[in-house]
Amino acid sequence: MTIVRSLLKNVCLLLLLVAVPAVAQGQDPAQDSQQATSEQQQPQGQQSEGEQSQDQDVRYTAEEYAAYQKATEEPDPAKREDAIIAFVKANPNSSLVQYAVTSYLNLLLEYQKASEWQKLIAAGEKLLAIKPDDVQAMYLTGAACFYTQQNQKAATYLEKVYEQQPEPQIAFMLASIYGSPGTNDDDKLVKYGEIACSKFEPKDCHQILTGLMRVALVKKQWDKAAEYAKQTLQGFQSVQKPAAVSQAEWDEYVARERAIAYSALGRQAFETQNMKAAISNYKQSLKTFKKNPNLNAEAYYHIGLAMWTLDPASVTEGAMVAFAKGAQEKGAPHQKPCQEQLEHLYKQLHNGSLAGLDEFVEEALTKQLPSD
Repeated sequence: MTIVRSLLKNVCLLLLLVAVPAVAQGQDPAQDSQQATSEQQQPQGQQSEGEQSQDQDVRYTAEEYAAYQKATEEPDPAKREDAIIAFVKANPNSSLVQYAVTSYLNLLLEYQKASEWQKLIAAGEKLLAIKPDDVQAMYLTGAACFYTQQNQKAATYLEKVYEQQPEPQIAFMLASIYGSPGTNDDDKLVKYGEIACSKFEPKDCHQILTGLMRVALVKKQWDKAAEYAKQTLQGFQSVQKPAAVSQAEWDEYVARERAIAYSALGRQAFETQNMKAAISNYKQSLKTFKKNPNLNAEAYYHIGLAMWTLDPASVTEGAMVAFAKGAQEKGAPHQKPCQEQLEHLYKQLHNGSLAGLDEFVEEALTKQLPSD
């Protein structure tokens, strides 16, 4: 089980407890009918033979009611599913259908409370086959698909629900889906993620925040990326490790995501000419996580440029060391720019020659970057 899946498991369980659309806890239709009858000021006229005593809105025959009772009172849940579905199909115009559907939805809730997700999905899809617009059934089925990582199906159901009930809990699940491999959609991640993260604490949706931060970085929306980075760092201050994840795996995950956040803050500072903040944040990124060559090379490159900008006369004390380190991060996008900057500055100091550059690099790799 991956870290993200474990995080989603914990949050999904919370969401399912608080976000389930209300399922009407209707009384027995006979009780509803009797209540309506007792409230009338004038007595009912003579009932036709074979009908229950009932008001205008609750009409059914004795045979229908008997079939309804037999279906909804079936003790075996699986048989109850089929019996209720059969009743609804056989009596599409009966006013008892609404009560039968409510009973069925309560059965779905029982599956949910017992964490019987596959049963819930199968049962939910049975009802949706004959009641395709039932919002509660779509929500419960979609949420169960989300929990079991059936993302395509979950998105299909939950987007339909969101159109009618735009709740942040549903936006949370949709953002998580569209930030996942296989169903990744940056536009929809942003659409639903911004809604979810505006309502939930950073510790609860930091995995969405990291996705939003990455999208903003790709789009070069530096201010947005920095804002998401701040929220991500805030979230990691209080988020708890999922029980199913090892401490080593958790520590690496947190360190990597925090390093990306510091890198985003560094890039935003660099692009707004705040060179001291750029250096500070990029150094923090390097300190936090050292296993990602791409992050490392980007940090060294911008640290080198920032140091050079702040003090052009002292390039050998900081900028060239940073470029030398970045040039060693094989395969990283900023490896070549670091090498180019290193050679450019080295030539300036050595009459256009690169003689002795290898020795300089070897020595530079043993040095620490100058302190702020």
